[in-house]
Amino acid sequence: MAEPTSPWLFPYIGVEESPDQFSEVRRPSVRTSLAGPAGSTPYVYALVDSGSEHTLAGPWVPQTIGVEPTYELQIGIGGKPRLVRFADVTLRVIRHGGQDPAESIVWDAPVGFFDQWEPPWAIVLGQRGFFDQFTVTMNRAAMTLAIEDKEIFDQRYEPFILPGE
Repeated sequence: MAEPTSPWLFPYIGVEESPDQFSEVRRPSVRTSLAGPAGSTPYVYALVDSGSEHTLAGPWVPQTIGVEPTYELQIGIGGKPRLVRFADVTLRVIRHGGQDPAESIVWDAPVGFFDQWEPPWAIVLGQRGFFDQFTVTMNRAAMTLAIEDKEIFDQRYEPFILPGE
């Protein structure tokens, strides 16, 4: 896996008008592509969701990239259980403003695929498959997300970790 050599910063993107109609709803997101033996998806904005246990994607992706899910789990989404089929895939996040795929972070992880999917996000980056790969910092006030090497967290906070934790 290629690690970001310094923090990669991504601005939150506007996705919809807020209910009060005076401001835009903005979400942490990064341009992401999924790849398998048959190819890759285009880069699309993926929601970075610290509340999602898994990294998830739409039902059209396995066929597009040529992967066959190998196991299933029932997970709770939107207040109800849903069946999700998982396969190991290659994920890529391209640097903000980047156009060259060489400016991507690349890693392998399990991704869950639904039978039905509701937009606006084609991909949700969750705890397993994204947050376990990097040090991820989200700052609502700055409307910015930072991705760094996962070892940065240990280096930054080691003096504050209490024995036995």
